[in-house]
Amino acid sequence: MHNPGQIDALGKRFRDNTSDEKDIRMLEEVRAEYDALLLDTARWTGKALKSANIESVFAGRSKRTKSLKRKLVRPGNHSMDLSRMADLVGLRVVVRDLVAQRRAADVLSLATVGQRVYLDDGRPYRAIHLISKEDNGFRLIETQIRTLAQQLWANESESFGEQVKEGGGPADIREYLEQLSTACRLIDNREEVPEAITLSEFFVTRATLSFRLPRMKVLYEEAIRVRTFNSEMTTHVAVYDNSTNQCTQDFIYEQSDRLRAIADYQRITQSLDEARYETLILNSVSDATLRVTHPRFFPEG
Repeated sequence: MHNPGQIDALGKRFRDNTSDEKDIRMLEEVRAEYDALLLDTARWTGKALKSANIESVFAGRSKRTKSLKRKLVRPGNHSMDLSRMADLVGLRVVVRDLVAQRRAADVLSLATVGQRVYLDDGRPYRAIHLISKEDNGFRLIETQIRTLAQQLWANESESFGEQVKEGGGPADIREYLEQLSTACRLIDNREEVPEAITLSEFFVTRATLSFRLPRMKVLYEEAIRVRTFNSEMTTHVAVYDNSTNQCTQDFIYEQSDRLRAIADYQRITQSLDEARYETLILNSVSDATLRVTHPRFFPEG
């Protein structure tokens, strides 16, 4: 088990761009040490929301190495310790609307200890974040609770790449995401979206509100139906090719094979060119769930 000092020193090497192959292996070991926490959190999250009759779909994930590096080197994060990074592992919970989101946040806040809750507001990205402290505060885990509209915005943002997601990229795309954020806020508040927004270029060419949002609602209902009959979690190890924008491999493991899934994830991560490929390890109750929570990597069909 790695101690906080070792983990923070590892994070500093990634930040300073002095990491090597041994550090990549060490990072995978650290993530594996969080695995039991991730699975336990996923289990009690599902039980707590079901007991409160709150419909939801959710998936657990470990932060990708490239995303972790980008987060560490952001100007505002230079003082961040890797051991205090709350989203090294986490859950993505998607609910229908603002009412369900607030109820879910209340229920999950009461079900854990040492937690911090905050709402992303005043900027395009919006979600409720629940940061839980486990193992006497040594490990943190983040649960993000999003409405369907907020999930739509996140999906669109991620589809343009990490630079755009972090606030950079071309001005026209940033403007589109600002407009979409406004539209999603109005949708969540059950207010009408101005025609000037819906008829702007990206909304028309990407069919954001005319097709993508209605289709996401259909996929969400399908995921809810599947979850009603299936509560056993499986693990997915997926490889995404950034050059072709496709998920090229998806290995599925039963709960009893979780350790093999982690070992395969580590092996694949270390063997592929990280500039081209992204390797994910996710756990969920169905493929239908992943089409809602991670549609970039698990598209329809």
